Amino acid sequence: MSVYLAIYVLLAVAAYLAFSSKQSNVLAVVFGIFLVLFIGTRFQVGCDWWAYTLRFNSLYADIEGWAEGFRLGEGGFHLINLVAYDAGWGFNGVVLPAAIIYISALVRFSYLAPHPASLIAIAFPILIIQLGMSGMRQALATAMLMLACVAFVKGKKFVTGGWIGLASQFHTSSIAFLPIAALARTNISTKYVIGAVVLLSPLAGWLLGERLEVYSDRYIEQIYGENASGGAWIRYAIASLPFVVMAWKRNRVAMRYPELYPLLKLFGLMCLGLLGAGLVSSVALHRLVYYVLPVSLLCLLCVSDAAFSSGSRRFARALPFLIYGVYIVTWFVFSRHATSCYVPYNSWLL
Repeated sequence: MSVYLAIYVLLAVAAYLAFSSKQSNVLAVVFGIFLVLFIGTRFQVGCDWWAYTLRFNSLYADIEGWAEGFRLGEGGFHLINLVAYDAGWGFNGVVLPAAIIYISALVRFSYLAPHPASLIAIAFPILIIQLGMSGMRQALATAMLMLACVAFVKGKKFVTGGWIGLASQFHTSSIAFLPIAALARTNISTKYVIGAVVLLSPLAGWLLGERLEVYSDRYIEQIYGENASGGAWIRYAIASLPFVVMAWKRNRVAMRYPELYPLLKLFGLMCLGLLGAGLVSSVALHRLVYYVLPVSLLCLLCVSDAAFSSGSRRFARALPFLIYGVYIVTWFVFSRHATSCYVPYNSWLL
């Protein structure tokens, strides 16, 4: 536990002290390089390690050619595995490339924030540890969705849709976000959101294919046994809080960040919609919250920068670090998964 807490404190302090945009931009790259090594060279660490290792050793021995791997579905993830398997790199050859892709996307997304290094620092407890070190498929899908958000801010509809389509090649569930592509370069309103969902949801459902039935069986009917995630509602609460404050201070946020505000507003509405998913299945909520969390972190930094008076500037800068500092400490103290999956930390570099 001490390793993770020490890293978070170092990231937070360094990001807090980087007041200028130039310093924060450079520091974001430095953070990225460190985090690639931290999660990319881990060995027998993370809740995904043993399941993905077993899958790597058993599944790909009988696959002949990369085309067959693509036919299994979620071909992007199979491709990374097949390259590593055919090259003889072992499972470490999957973890490191996945980390490079994931962290590179996170760094690029962080440049949307007023302080990029701050976004990466507060991403450490959930997006780095709980997602990046515990669910490679969904982490890679989230990486593509972060790049889709960058394209969304630039008003590029087809590029946004392309990134979401690529995300589905790592985790099929991410195709549910396809409707946001139609909303790039538009004035986000409830009627536009509903229209985009109505128009593109059938396409998303068709692209989900058989996985839609699998998700229904797993999360709604629960035919594989009862599923529940105790931490899902906690993560949902911490992801929702910035959007709630933004709704209260929307004029200030919209005035200070006019280019980002449509993205923040859209994901605020989506986060509200996740409440229904959580009432059906806390495990489904657990999965979906990870997708909205990057924009929630961005929203938190924008709100703390715009909503507070100039006299509270230092407190506003420190607030996001304090929120996620309390979260990471509480999680390690009370979560069984925190200690069983991540402690002790091991790296093949050491």
